[in-house]
Amino acid sequence: MAAWLVVSEGSYDEDGVVTLLMVRPITNWKGDWTDAERRWHEFRARKLKKSG
Repeated sequence: MAAWLVVSEGSYDEDGVVTLLMVRPITNWKGDWTDAERRWHEFRARKLKKSG
């Protein structure tokens, strides 16, 4: 499983833009950062929709 050390700017639990910055990979597995970032934003959007 690919994994990255990431920092974010913005509130996860509130509407608005959250920016992710990949600091570095933390596994040796090859992964697609762009796809992982997209999926993270999709997951966050579903969580916000459920809680709102």
